[in-house]
Amino acid sequence: MLQWKQERDGSTALLIKGARRVGKSTLAEEFAKREYESYICIDFTEAPQEVRDLFNDISDLDNLLFRLQFHYQKRLTNRKSVIIFDEIQNCPMARQAVRKLVKDHRYDYIETGSLISIKKNIQGIRVPSEETRLTLHPLDYEEFRWALGDEVTIPMLRDAFERKMSLSDGVVRKLLRDFRLYMLVGGMPQAVNSYLESNNLSVVDAVKREIIELYADDFRKIDPTGKMTRMFYAIPGQLNRNASRYLISSVIEQGKKDRIEELLQDMEDSQVVLFSHHANDPNVGLSLHEDSSQYKMFMNDTGLFITLAFGDKDITENIIYQKLLSDKLSADLGYVYENVIAQMLKAAGISESQLPEVVQPGTLLGGLLLGQGGGLNGNLRFRLGYGNLRCGGDFQGLGSLFLSNHGRGEGSGGFLRGRSFRFRFVGRLLNSIFRGGIGAVPGILQQGIGLGQVQV
Repeated sequence: MLQWKQERDGSTALLIKGARRVGKSTLAEEFAKREYESYICIDFTEAPQEVRDLFNDISDLDNLLFRLQFHYQKRLTNRKSVIIFDEIQNCPMARQAVRKLVKDHRYDYIETGSLISIKKNIQGIRVPSEETRLTLHPLDYEEFRWALGDEVTIPMLRDAFERKMSLSDGVVRKLLRDFRLYMLVGGMPQAVNSYLESNNLSVVDAVKREIIELYADDFRKIDPTGKMTRMFYAIPGQLNRNASRYLISSVIEQGKKDRIEELLQDMEDSQVVLFSHHANDPNVGLSLHEDSSQYKMFMNDTGLFITLAFGDKDITENIIYQKLLSDKLSADLGYVYENVIAQMLKAAGISESQLPEVVQPGTLLGGLLLGQGGGLNGNLRFRLGYGNLRCGGDFQGLGSLFLSNHGRGEGSGGFLRGRSFRFRFVGRLLNSIFRGGIGAVPGILQQGIGLGQVQV
């Protein structure tokens, strides 16, 4: 946002898009408070009709801007103030006016809204091209640590990685527990605030259930048949099947292909769901070999994913959360780790076609082109054989991969060199540090299915 303000200098409006309840409005207003002398925030979910009507005729910008300042009792200063159009999808004429307002160049303009709602409310208007678009994701792990008041762990981990220092077993256990806490709470601002205020994971679970119901209601509005909602609720079960792709025929009855594709596109545009598409040739230019008919779905937030996975209960009891937190729940949770890695890679700027995905046994398990998150470079490949799951490729800033089907995994690089650890299930990545756009994260990676020991 600072880069937009400094480099564009009012030549474009900033459009912040993202899933509902991800914190777009709060971010925009906090930025306005810190970076401008004054601001006006117009929330179009609550704005009176007289304010909406101002944008029906923008021939006189002096009158429009004067009346906005008078109504909101805020005085704006040329090139030192910003106007926020919150939930812009609820007033299409205001969005159309952005082009002329930006050209006027008196103030900066920030728009917020969910992409799917914005796309559904552009009929009959001229969509402005003078927009810089920014996608807001749930809090990543580093931001979650900041919310907990911890600004030390991640820089220390980054320093340990760069100096190739080993960490004790006790430190590793604490790091894993801290990361599992992030997975349980998630990165949705309301859920994080609820945890900070209550320190009660059942209370957090109730908040996450409200968000999930909100998403389900949105899907029902878009698709009254309920197919989209059923596909949404089936995400955890589909990942848990260890199938190479989302089997839509097992969730809903097959209809017209065009209609199904439209529903899938709407789910993707909601940014509640992340898609990973199959690529026949996982080399440079994955999108050239993308097969849109084969895909996996993930949740945009792993905290919501866990609540969705245990949605058969009225509320996920604290005892279940405590067992998950201590890694003592008698269940294969590899699909949960798969979701958190998809979430982190997406937040780092990796496109849907570049998320890890699984293909048929005996062939390449997945291809992931790294290099768009700042600091992650190279092509990372996974191959499944009859004895070993091999991971090879040239990658920088990724740390070391350690997997094991039974027993021990030997470190072959990074700050875990020479150390071995025990794992409870296939696919755990201990203390890999993702740098750049992802931040230094003591991550845990589950990549599809595996046999034997991974060699790096």
